[in-house]
Amino acid sequence: MIKYIYEILQEFENAQTTQEKQNILKSNVTPYLLQLLKNTFDPNIKFYMNQFPKEYKTPDTLPGIRYSGIESEIHKSYLFQIGNPIADKLSQTKRIQLLTELLESFEPQEAQIFVNMMKKDLKIPKLTAKLVKETFPNLI
Repeated sequence: MIKYIYEILQEFENAQTTQEKQNILKSNVTPYLLQLLKNTFDPNIKFYMNQFPKEYKTPDTLPGIRYSGIESEIHKSYLFQIGNPIADKLSQTKRIQLLTELLESFEPQEAQIFVNMMKKDLKIPKLTAKLVKETFPNLI
């Protein structure tokens, strides 16, 4: 069974040693986890936005109940990346609309992770670019 991204990050946070933390990342490796880590720690990836749009309304869903999740939507992060030809053509109004819709389809925890990714800081102690490079040498 594939875990939700926030479950993987919580498990990582609870691990005691660097080796345990790396093992958690490796044992839960999926394309969406790798994309999340790349988007967060690759210094060449920058985002137009790095906060919740003021139009965002926190969904009142329970954990595990959502319209969509990071695993199926992380590929849309290109819409918010500076330098992406498609994203660069979008108006700021359209970007805000797309981000709001995307975040409102997630559980609140996942929405926060997505915003933290765009801030380039997942807010997980010891989850650093150095650790990611050591764990996945060709990722960033």
